[in-house]
Amino acid sequence: MEKKISGQGWFLVRIEMRGTRPVAVLTGDHFFPDQKEIANAVAGVDGKESVVEGRSPLYLVKDSVVRVALGASQMKQALKLMDCNDGLHGKPCGKCEKCRAAREKMFTRVILGAIELPDNNLSMKLIDAIRNVIGLSWADAPWEEPMTEDEVNEVFEELGVTPENEGE
Repeated sequence: MEKKISGQGWFLVRIEMRGTRPVAVLTGDHFFPDQKEIANAVAGVDGKESVVEGRSPLYLVKDSVVRVALGASQMKQALKLMDCNDGLHGKPCGKCEKCRAAREKMFTRVILGAIELPDNNLSMKLIDAIRNVIGLSWADAPWEEPMTEDEVNEVFEELGVTPENEGE
């Protein structure tokens, strides 16, 4: 019988600029619910290295938030809320730059509303900046079960993510 672990797993996320818009990007690192301390340590150490290299710090995002964000980014395409009519019967094609940008925008909005930040003055400034520039929404499904390894791999495959620390 498999041991059931309560709570959510954690993805590492960084914020990148693509043109003039911020985009939430999964690093390819995932931690299961019983690995929260390891996730915090990796986010802290790798995040400091990232900042020194001029990249975004790393943030933790729960499995349930990534699941909602991925669903929302796919739904945006299905609801034709993007400016593309290159697909079958004038629907979005799902492959062009407009479609990719629309999916990234929706994914990012959900992720940015739920990243785990340390409780300090810098975090409050970051939240205010995000709220003022792109708005801030919050979406989660905390009742969801944590993702399995197969589900995590499916998320990475769907988003075209390869682990940053693969082999370490």
